[in-house]
Amino acid sequence: MTQKLTGPQEKMLRRIVATNGGGIHAGFNEVGNDTRVIRRLEALGLVQGKAGSPSWAVHTRPGLEWVREKDKP
Repeated sequence: MTQKLTGPQEKMLRRIVATNGGGIHAGFNEVGNDTRVIRRLEALGLVQGKAGSPSWAVHTRPGLEWVREKDKP
């Protein structure tokens, strides 16, 4: 069963997965909306910091699988 995500969380996860490993800048302002969403996805194990660039968020295998499972017909 796929984990429940809010609309903004799902949108952000899909945005991160679409970069195909390039990732997106997670931001430095911990109270910023995007940063809070990314931090929550990180706590759920769906994204992580990029190796060598921890301020960038990339998907984890479970994050990629979540999107694939959600997109199944």
